[in-house]
Amino acid sequence: MPSALQPIYFKKALAISAVTQTTTLALANLPVADYYSFYLTINTNGTTSLNVGYLTSVDKGTTYLPIPLSHTQITTTTVTDILTCRLGLGFAEAASVSGIMSNAGLASVTNKNAIFDPYYMEALLTVSGTTWSGAIWVGCYSRFSEIP
Repeated sequence: MPSALQPIYFKKALAISAVTQTTTLALANLPVADYYSFYLTINTNGTTSLNVGYLTSVDKGTTYLPIPLSHTQITTTTVTDILTCRLGLGFAEAASVSGIMSNAGLASVTNKNAIFDPYYMEALLTVSGTTWSGAIWVGCYSRFSEIP
């Protein structure tokens, strides 16, 4: 019988290095888990703002669609924003509608638990201003199965 206390897994999923324009960057493969926390750390800020949202592939890496997960808009340097979600719906959680989503509107989406493919994820960085640098770290936890 599996232990209810599984180790927490942390991984640097993306290095954000001198990003100066809106771009989409692939996250490193993540393990399948019940819960995820995305830690957006910024150590060099541009002059205006940075929005970071997430996309997932529906066909193993060819087509990416927005999912209802995005960080708070970043406007300062030396900041960490943490986004925690569950893969799929939680116990007794009602289904929800995220509204119409597009890559351009991803930053203003209301965060909701969603099904996504952790092996095929991208971060959409919408840049306003000059150079942004930092990283996205991911911590994940599975209640009943071992994370490799």
